[in-house]
Amino acid sequence: MTSKEKKGFSEWLAAHASGKEDERALKQLWEMTDSYQESYRPDVEEGLSALKKRMELGASPSGKVVRLNPASKLLRIAAVAAVLIVSGLALKNYLARPVPETVATAEGTHKSVPLADGTIVTLNQNSRLTFPPAFNGSKRKVQLEGEAFFEVAPDATKPFVLETEKVAVTVLGTSFNVRSMPGEPSVHVFVKSGKVEVQLKATGKTYQLTPGDLLTWPGNSQEAQPVKVADENPIGWKQGTLKFREAPLNQILTDIQRQFGVAFDLKNGARLTCPFTISFEKENLRGALDAIEASCPLHFGKAVNGTISVTGECCK
Repeated sequence: MTSKEKKGFSEWLAAHASGKEDERALKQLWEMTDSYQESYRPDVEEGLSALKKRMELGASPSGKVVRLNPASKLLRIAAVAAVLIVSGLALKNYLARPVPETVATAEGTHKSVPLADGTIVTLNQNSRLTFPPAFNGSKRKVQLEGEAFFEVAPDATKPFVLETEKVAVTVLGTSFNVRSMPGEPSVHVFVKSGKVEVQLKATGKTYQLTPGDLLTWPGNSQEAQPVKVADENPIGWKQGTLKFREAPLNQILTDIQRQFGVAFDLKNGARLTCPFTISFEKENLRGALDAIEASCPLHFGKAVNGTISVTGECCK
C-alpha cells in the first residue's frame, strides 16, 4: 500500500469506523487484499486497443451491399409481373381447350355419330373415332382407328381432315369410306361422292379420288392402287349386303376379306378367275362362304388366327 493510499484509508476510517474493533477489522481486511493488488496490474492501453477492434468488427457489414436505383427496382418488378401474367394466360388457355370425345364400337355393332358441323360418321365394328366437341380452328380434324363411312357437311372455308395411322384424308364436302384397322397392313379408301385427297404418311405421296374410286395401299410397297369399282361393296358393311354381277371369284373373296377382316390361304393353286353373280344379304361370314360352296366345289376351312384355308377347284 502506498503512503498516499494509507493516508486516504486512515482518513476514511476516522470518519466511518464506530470503534476500535471496527477499525481493527477494516485494517485487517484491507491488508488481506495487498497481495492481490500487488500481483495484478491491468494493462489499460491493451484493453482499449482490444475494445476498439471489437467495435470496428461489429460495425463492419457481413457482406457486400449493392444498392439499386429506383429505375432498376421498377424494371425487376415489371419483369416479374410480366412473367406472372404470361403464365396465367397460358394456364387459362390450356384449361379452356376443349376435351376431345371418343366413340368406340364393339364386335358385331355399328354406330352413327353426328359431329358439330353436321357431318355424320357411321362406325363399323371394332372401330374408334376421336373428335372435338366443336371445330373452332381452320380445319375440321378427327382421328379414326378401324373403319367408318363419312358423310361430310360442305364447308369450302374449312377442310375436313381425317387422320389414321397410315393416311390423311382431306375433303371439303363429300361421302367416303376408310378402312384402317389396327393389325391390318392394308388401307382402303372408297369415294361415294365428291372429291377426296389422300396422303400416304409413309411416303408423303398424295392421290386425288373421285366418285367410284377405291384406293388400296397394301402397306408393304411405295405405291397405292386406285381403281374404279362399279358397285358399292366397299361400303356394303353399312347395310350388311354384298352384290356381285359377273365378278371374278378372287374379287369376291377380296371383298369378303375386307368386310369381315379375314385372310384366305389358297391351297393346291386353286384358280379363282371365273365370273360369279351372287349376292349376300345381311349374311355373317360363315353364311357367305356356305353360299359360295353351294355354287362351286370349293371348301373353306375354319378360321385360325384370322386365316381361312381354301381347297378345291372351282374355275376350270
